[in-house]
Amino acid sequence: MTNRMRIGRRAPILLLMALAVAATIALADVIFVYTGTINVQPTTPPLSFSTGPNAGPTNTAAAP
Repeated sequence: MTNRMRIGRRAPILLLMALAVAATIALADVIFVYTGTINVQPTTPPLSFSTGPNAGPTNTAAAP
């Protein structure tokens, strides 16, 4: 088997390994280098539940 055939068989594996290393470095760069700020403001809830005219007592605790 010639040296040329060995390189030809290993080329896809080496390419995938190089891609994996590059992706790992890029992901680490995004995780550890970049910073951001998140601004959150509280809002009112979209739904509010209330009792109707036929509802029972609002205090349902048992009497002592």
